[in-house]
Amino acid sequence: MARAKKEESNVVVVDTNSMKKEVMDYVDSEMDKRIEKFVNDKIKKEFVEEIDKANRKLIREKNRKIFVKNVFLVLFFAIICFLVYLLYTEHYFDSYFGKEKVKEKEVVVEKEKSEEEVVPPTLEELKSEYASYLDPYVLNNESIYLEDFYTGNLSKELKNYYTLQSMNFEKLELEDDYNVIDQSSFEEACSKLFDKECSLVNFDYDGNKVRYFEKLESYITNTVLEKNTSTIQREIVDIQVNKDVVTITTVEGIISDNNLYTVYPYEWVSEYYDEGIQNYSSLLNKVVYTFQNEKLVNVEKG
Repeated sequence: MARAKKEESNVVVVDTNSMKKEVMDYVDSEMDKRIEKFVNDKIKKEFVEEIDKANRKLIREKNRKIFVKNVFLVLFFAIICFLVYLLYTEHYFDSYFGKEKVKEKEVVVEKEKSEEEVVPPTLEELKSEYASYLDPYVLNNESIYLEDFYTGNLSKELKNYYTLQSMNFEKLELEDDYNVIDQSSFEEACSKLFDKECSLVNFDYDGNKVRYFEKLESYITNTVLEKNTSTIQREIVDIQVNKDVVTITTVEGIISDNNLYTVYPYEWVSEYYDEGIQNYSSLLNKVVYTFQNEKLVNVEKG
């Protein structure tokens, strides 16, 4: 019995409420730690994301500003270059760089060079180019049109005379004892010599009558014609050229048996031994022919 009492005295009494409280405190403490860790991680993640987002936005804004700035600088530089180019083309900077004097000097040198290079052609050179203008205008010294010509009257009949003189007689239509000259051929030849149309009037060709027949649209001669062989001598003493106008001045006379005569009126001037009739220009007929576009427009005494 004494032993039973001793065993009862060894039994340990456990306080469940206290243990439960300790367990709950431990659980609450762990839960608090986990929740705190979760919240901290969540906050940290969102904070980092916001920082990244703000940084990206800041970088984009900065890049945009840099781009706009660069575009502005490029445009500004382009405008400056364009303005400088305009000023340069207007030679605005020449005075600053001493180019104005250089340019003036170059102009003077170029002008002097041009003046040296442009040598007026000689009379002989002009003759080789323009003397042929006179070829169709050959007049017989016995022609009834001498007065018209040497008084500067290019009459209708005289123009027709020169037109026929310029034609190829070998190609004129030949009948038994006369020539037939069709109107179209005659007008074509006339248009090459004069700037105005020829008049379809009768005229004389060194004593031969040339009549126009409207029904035939042709000129008919009263005999078979032969081309005029004039004895009038002509020497060119001056040629002036102004664009499409050529003025040829000649001295004209008649040489017969070593004697020199004027053409109109026919008068003796001097003995003549091939000296050149231009040496007698003050005594002979001087004629000024004016051509425009290679056509005779005026004749007058010089």
